[in-house]
Amino acid sequence: MASFLVRNALNITRRGLFTSSVRSAIPEEFPDTMKVITGLEKKEIEANMAGKDERFDVQTFKRPEETSVESPIAIRSAYTSRVIGCICSDESTAIQWMWLKRGAPQQCACGHYFQLTSAANRS
Repeated sequence: MASFLVRNALNITRRGLFTSSVRSAIPEEFPDTMKVITGLEKKEIEANMAGKDERFDVQTFKRPEETSVESPIAIRSAYTSRVIGCICSDESTAIQWMWLKRGAPQQCACGHYFQLTSAANRS
């Protein structure tokens, strides 16, 4: 039994001593967020920093009293189609939703005309 204990004690001393690395005393700095993010998230943050809080380009506006095929309400979009909502009358409690596709003006159920235009055309 004594030889067993001596043998184990010698084996323990032969083993290397392993420790984890010690963290440096210099505090770690997080990278600048603007250097890391890309795409739409970066554009949203840049717009917020510039004071333009138009996330998702949601716009509400009062439509003109009269619209026609010749003078529709222009809706901007970067895509070929967009969902829009029209409150057909002032007393209405529901929104009339419709898909607006690029091309010819489309008529809402209330009779107003809408046309999808390119997002580059700001008018």
